[in-house]
Amino acid sequence: MCGRVVADLDAEGIAEVLSIDPASVPPMRLRWNVAPGTEVIFTRADDNGARAPELALWGFDEPESSRKPINARAESVATLPLFRSAFVERRGVVVATGFYEWGHGEDAGEPFLFRRADDQPLLLAAIATPARGGAPATFCLLTTAASADVAPTHHRMPVVLERDDLEPWMRRGDASAAAGLLRTLPDGRLSRRRVSRRVNDARVDGPELVRPVERAQLSLF
Repeated sequence: MCGRVVADLDAEGIAEVLSIDPASVPPMRLRWNVAPGTEVIFTRADDNGARAPELALWGFDEPESSRKPINARAESVATLPLFRSAFVERRGVVVATGFYEWGHGEDAGEPFLFRRADDQPLLLAAIATPARGGAPATFCLLTTAASADVAPTHHRMPVVLERDDLEPWMRRGDASAAAGLLRTLPDGRLSRRRVSRRVNDARVDGPELVRPVERAQLSLF
């Protein structure tokens, strides 16, 4: 699963990645510990096919379901009734610079930060519900089998798109082309660093959370 991301790009940075006008990006503070239940910028195609960023709440909230899943599996998102309509009509991305996963085995419970090895932003595939009655849209991130970069830490990882994937991914209604983009990122594309356990607390935020630490520095204090 993917349950925590880093969203520390400003409007200009997000606009550059998405090839859109910075003025269209909603104002939002930089964050290094984005957790489910909070808002982040989600971008999808509008009715005219233009890329439209909006604030959306992390946790896919459909009225007919009592659950608010934060992730959907790439292997089943196109067929599960809860996600099927959103996968056809409301595919988009969350622009992030990293995501956290927690280790197992000898690293059990220890957080690790994953970034692109080339230091470029991550385009995380997502699907959303529409905004309703003044409430914001809601979304979940899509996950797939872990690459060799992530597998020592966790068996799943978010679906990471390339910039060339954006147009076919956001093209509404073309679900077959979109399904072909739900792949694991090739090995070697991500870097991993151990970070402080302070990131476990979703109330804690700040750039110090993404700094690498040694095992002896993992205290919460």
